[in-house]
Amino acid sequence: MLLRAYAWIDAHERATIVGLTSVAIVLRALLVIEAPTPQGYVWDFYRDGVTVLATEGRLPLAADCWQCYHPPLFYVVGLPFQEAGRWLGGTATADRLLAGSSFIWTAIVGWYGFRLLTFFGCRGIVRVGGVARPRC
Repeated sequence: MLLRAYAWIDAHERATIVGLTSVAIVLRALLVIEAPTPQGYVWDFYRDGVTVLATEGRLPLAADCWQCYHPPLFYVVGLPFQEAGRWLGGTATADRLLAGSSFIWTAIVGWYGFRLLTFFGCRGIVRVGGVARPRC
C-alpha cells in the first residue's frame, strides 16, 4: 500500500507540491487572520526587538527584551512590515503584518529548497517531502 502511494506521488509530483502548498497557504492565513492576539500564535514576543529598532533607531541588545538575543536579521527585515502596519492602522495592524510576513519567508525557503533539491537531482517523494517540510 505504501509503495503504491509513493508511486502515485512520483507520477503526480507537481500536483502534490501544488496541493500541499495550497493547504499550507490556507492554514498559515488562518493562523494570521484568526489568531487570538495581534502577533499571532507567537508567545515569545519576537516583535519586541523590532520595536526597539523602530523606536530607538538601534539594534536591540540582549538585555532589551526576552527575545533580543537573536541575530539581527529578523529585526532588520521585519522593520518595514511593522512600520507599514503602524502607518496603516496602529500597533495591532503592525503586529499582524509582522506575523503575516512569515508568508514571504516561508515562500523563499520553499522555493530555494525546491531549486536545491532539483539541482541535486532529487525527484518524486524526496522532492515533495523536501519542499513540503519547510512550509509546516
